[in-house]
Amino acid sequence: MCEPMTMMAVSVAMSAAAAGSGLYNQSQQRKAEQANFKYVQGQAAQDANATYAQLARRMEQENTAASQAIQENLDRSISATASARVSAAAAGASGASVDALMREYQMSSMNYAQRVTRQRALSEAENIMAQKGVKAQYTERVMQAAPRLPGPDYLGAALQIGQSTVNSYFQNTVYDPSKGKRVFA
Repeated sequence: MCEPMTMMAVSVAMSAAAAGSGLYNQSQQRKAEQANFKYVQGQAAQDANATYAQLARRMEQENTAASQAIQENLDRSISATASARVSAAAAGASGASVDALMREYQMSSMNYAQRVTRQRALSEAENIMAQKGVKAQYTERVMQAAPRLPGPDYLGAALQIGQSTVNSYFQNTVYDPSKGKRVFA
């Protein structure tokens, strides 16, 4: 059988080794979580940037199409107005009815431009909401991947070793009333 002092030293050494192993495992888990967090953060940023670029391209295309539609409608209105004037002049018509027809062409063209402009504004507002959604999605992905484990618990490891030392001391000693203290058994 081993001496009590040796048993106590072995017990404390085993406790220290277990605490050290626990600290190492906690550290490795924390490093793995941080690496995963950085990866997810990078992927989320890359996905968000791609979506932002896609939304910007779509808005640019919609704005170009709307501008072209307005310009084409204006060109048709000018052409129709010119044709109506030529026809009215050839027929010898003039006066309020011809002027009213010209105003009707102009009003129709302006109303169309207003509708297209209003639709563009709605589309831009929709695009802004989509961008906010992309930002919210990015934030959610990053927050879900954020490290949740605390760092290594050094105080807990020290207390574990201390507790093991105290337990080992009391297991390997007895109280000797003649000496008034605990002695190794």
